[in-house]
Formats: sequence, structure tokens, C-alpha cells
Amino acid sequence: PDTVDAEIQRLLDKGYICPWSQLLNELELPLDTEPDVILPIGVLTKMETGGRVKHRVLLDPSRENSDGLSLNESAKQALGDLPTRYANIDFAAAAVNSRSWIWRADFEDSYMQIPLARSCCRFAVIRWRGQLLVYKRGAYGHATLPRAQQTITVAIMRATVRRMQQADLSCGTPPAWDHTNTFCYPRAAHWGHKHTAVMCLLDDVAGFGNSERAASF
Repeated sequence: PDTVDAEIQRLLDKGYICPWSQLLNELELPLDTEPDVILPIGVLTKMETGGRVKHRVLLDPSRENSDGLSLNESAKQALGDLPTRYANIDFAAAAVNSRSWIWRADFEDSYMQIPLARSCCRFAVIRWRGQLLVYKRGAYGHATLPRAQQTITVAIMRATVRRMQQADLSCGTPPAWDHTNTFCYPRAAHWGHKHTAVMCLLDDVAGFGNSERAASF
């Protein structure tokens, strides 16, 4: 419980969540309006580089309701089959040789940088310490968010490649809008500087260059 208390307070301080009553005021709805669903929560604890322990509160929209249907299953039925594709180790291996340089980036609280439509907030409510709290941003557990995050990251990667090309840096093919990746191979060093490839997996991004200068650009 102490771990959840600390994470809930962090989310409140960031503005990612707020009391349900505050959202009702913002939407000018009656204060006795009930949320459509109150989701169970869990906690994921992981060890990061340097030994720092990170705790993350997860929602559980896959828990079935009295009708035997979960929120995640309902979303999948409503949206149809929308695949999410990621780069794998084969694409990374193809982009490097013994002279390659690699950079990486990680977006902080990536799902929570995605604002929820106000009409969707009523499906992202939890109860903690007797208080109803609502997520105004994306939260870990919703089955539709990985595709949304991957699409946003692909958009950022494509924009980044476009700006590098406008600065006359040769670049490999970035991920396509359907999330598919192209095998991009490094050019021999004597052919000049090249940013070989860029690829992403949700909030993690990796870039590859055939020189330090190209990779650090």
C-alpha cells in the first residue's frame, strides 16, 4: 500500500490523474454521476540500470465483468484487428557493422503523454483509499494503447529522419505508418557519413550510424 500511495501521489502531482469529482466539475456533470467502470489495479516493480527500483501502477481492464466481457475485449471487438508491429533484433543486426555507432532514447511516462478523450475517462477510474480517481491520460493495461504509442513514436521517428535528410545527412528508410520496418544496411565508411537506420519499440528508440558523427547528429 505504501508503494501505491507514493505512485498515486506522483500521478496526481503530474496531473495524469485527478479525483473523479474534479473531472465531473470540468465536464459540468452532476456530482452524483457514477463512472461506467471501476478498474482493479496492480503494481509492477522492476530494477533499472544503476540499481534504481521503479514501481508502476497498472490497471486491469482485462478483468471480466458480470457479463463475462472485459473492457479490453470490448475495445478489440469495436476496433477490429489493428496489428501493432515492432522492430526485432534482426533489423538491428542488419543495421550495424564493426564500425557502427548506436544511440538510444527512452520516453518518460510515454503512455501518460497521450491525453484521453473526455468521453473515455469514465472507463479509466480506480478506487484507492476510499476515493475515486480518474486517469486523464493513457495508463498501462489498456489493450489499445500499444498501437497508439507505436504510431506516435513512428511519427516522431519519421519526422526526425526527414529533418536529418533536410540537413543533408544520408539516412536509411524509417518505419512505415503501418509500423513495418525495412532492412537498412550500413554503407562502407569511405562512402561518407550515413545514419543507417532508426527503429522503435513503444517508448524505446534506437538509431544506428556508420560513424560517430552520423550517430551523434
